[in-house]
Amino acid sequence: MLQEFITELNSVRTNPSGYVSNLSAMLPNYRADNVYTDKENNTLIRTKEGKTAVDDAITFLKKQKALTPLTFSEEFSRSCKDLTDDTGPKGLTGNKLSDGTLAPNRLNRYGKWSGALSENIIYGNYSPKRALIAFLIDDGNPQRSQRLNIFNPKYNVIGVSCGDHKTFKKIWAVAFCTVFKPTNPNAPSPSQPHASAPTSSAAQSKSSSAAAAPTTTPQSSQPTQSTSSPSKPSNNNSNNNSNSSADQEEEPARASLEESKDGKEFMLRTTDLEVSGIEDLKVFKKRGEIHIIKTKRQDDSEISSDFRYSFPFEFNASTVIAEYDPKTGKVLIRIIKQATVAPGGEIDVGEFVLEKANGPQYEDKVTFDLDDAGDCVRMEIRGSRKWQENVRVVLKEEGYKILVESSHDEEEYDEAENEDVIKTITRREGVRLPMSIGDGRPIKIVRQDPSALELTLGKIVNKSTDDPEQDIPIPLHSV
Repeated sequence: MLQEFITELNSVRTNPSGYVSNLSAMLPNYRADNVYTDKENNTLIRTKEGKTAVDDAITFLKKQKALTPLTFSEEFSRSCKDLTDDTGPKGLTGNKLSDGTLAPNRLNRYGKWSGALSENIIYGNYSPKRALIAFLIDDGNPQRSQRLNIFNPKYNVIGVSCGDHKTFKKIWAVAFCTVFKPTNPNAPSPSQPHASAPTSSAAQSKSSSAAAAPTTTPQSSQPTQSTSSPSKPSNNNSNNNSNSSADQEEEPARASLEESKDGKEFMLRTTDLEVSGIEDLKVFKKRGEIHIIKTKRQDDSEISSDFRYSFPFEFNASTVIAEYDPKTGKVLIRIIKQATVAPGGEIDVGEFVLEKANGPQYEDKVTFDLDDAGDCVRMEIRGSRKWQENVRVVLKEEGYKILVESSHDEEEYDEAENEDVIKTITRREGVRLPMSIGDGRPIKIVRQDPSALELTLGKIVNKSTDDPEQDIPIPLHSV
């Protein structure tokens, strides 16, 4: 089953326009009220956008350029299986394990990922092909982030898990990353379906060289689904973006986490919460999570939904700003970063001399890799195979950027002077990180060869001083 899904995914990734016919064939099965007739399972599915989302996917596929296929990783897939095995029997939601383990740490259990990272989750009685099509349509998600993850050129590796689900029958968990280095190459393949639970998360890294990426897990308290029948629309096939029917509790309020353009904040934006006004919303922090309580008033009763958002870093409630936009119905959560390097300043990590190198791992220039090693960033710097290089490593932009500066001397004939002259060639390359490093945390040289060296740079973890058991109110402002 997993291999069939991967084959389908690589088929659309390598020939997007060739997959259009699979989506076009679905269009006649949509009713005017956005209900889709699923002939495969003999059910009716209530969608949010109906044909509109399918047409949008078709237009996208016709324009999308072909990409290289993704490589399946058994170890990476085991991390997806851990999520479904743990949360399924318990009926839990969210991409956290029941012991509180967050997605970036879970996905590092059987190896180390680096570069960009994201995870697509979908629930419903989907076959492999229908699961992929649901990701491509991405119904109800204005950002179409699950579709974009499939066509992100930064991704080279894929992990997949499919299993039974207590309410939605099945769950598909699909993780993507740039590089994955397994720690257990002999791990068994998770080829069989297993018990699992609904989660939805798009954990995205803003830098292709970043060692970790902030992720959010929107989740509602207890999403339920009504029993489907050929005559009654249901949501038994759902991807977190579909609407709930009137007799169901609400689906998770989808949100995305990103870094502000100036790099000073993390921003979480929800979708439309569909409330009558700001008075129907309350925001607070508890146990490291942001809660948005939505209250619906119906006749003489009130129905409350608790949307919880988890973060892979600590923060104080005093650094959070919450804003409600009455025009869009969306809430923006802003978490102010804590500076580690003074604005405009820099920290010298060190200066090194790397000799001319030999070997297939070296290039004509200085290169480097970053990997997440838990509480630190592991950095390997490799010299050039053409020159002896002087290398300087610097932390800038409040500890959120690593700058590698390399220089070497070249001899060049100067026709005007009629003699050979020495010129210094300098090259600079910087990488933005989603976490801050340095400023008092250990910076160690763990290996230094004539042509390469390896550093560990301690992450700055902003320890929260908030009482984890208290509901700490966060004022919500209308904008």
